[in-house]
Amino acid sequence: MIFFGPKKREPCVLVADDDIVVRSVIGNVIETEGYRILEAGSGQEAVEMARKEQPLLIVMDINMPGMDGIEATAALRADPKTAQIPILVCSAHGTFDNVEKCLTLGARDFLMKPFDSAVLLKKVRDIIAKAQKPQ
Repeated sequence: MIFFGPKKREPCVLVADDDIVVRSVIGNVIETEGYRILEAGSGQEAVEMARKEQPLLIVMDINMPGMDGIEATAALRADPKTAQIPILVCSAHGTFDNVEKCLTLGARDFLMKPFDSAVLLKKVRDIIAKAQKPQ
């Protein structure tokens, strides 16, 4: 008799960006760390996926159609199911106001596009390590 238990799923990182190429690039870089990548094309989709999948980290673009990254960050922080998931804001529109709004809402860090892959990986590693430390 063969028993098939639940599939072991590696921890995931959610990448939310309306540009499929950017999602793919960010995802490919983070996958090198062994994480499963989830992709969302809008803030609303990111919120729904985060509630369902409980990723270790969300990499969030600011400017997306419909619910943008600022609104999505606020929605994630307001929901007890997702309030503690770390968010790394990654945007080409890194005005001081946008960055400040995201950090005030609870994003852990900000990365300006275009970014260096090594810097992205360092931020991802640091944020996940801090989030996994016992409080």
